[in-house]
Amino acid sequence: ARMEGASVFRILAERVGASPGKTRIKAAAFADPLIAGSWDLLVRAISAEEVSPDEERWWEAHAPHAAVLDLNYGARAAGARAVAQEHGVRYEDGSAFLIHQGAASFAFWTGNEAPIAAMREAFRAAE
Repeated sequence: ARMEGASVFRILAERVGASPGKTRIKAAAFADPLIAGSWDLLVRAISAEEVSPDEERWWEAHAPHAAVLDLNYGARAAGARAVAQEHGVRYEDGSAFLIHQGAASFAFWTGNEAPIAAMREAFRAAE
């Protein structure tokens, strides 16, 4: 049976977050109720370039030291980057994630250590 993305993330959060002594992890959908200061890290794993009004509700409910990791990068991350700045939230786009994902693939397929610095330089040159 095919599961919706939010359901998969909820199951993962329950399994990972159930370990004693671990950081509490919760998956939520935009429509879920919010509590002010309710999150410390938001992983933005959607393909939307712009932040919708439903999503913006979440940005307003962050804890004072919150951060956002957006899996989008480059021009696709511009809208979320601007919203993070408006809300005073630390923001990281998905470029490092992409580079390290590529490095893991490189190492797997070639058996050699990936040239991460060269990959990062090539990525920046391509932007």
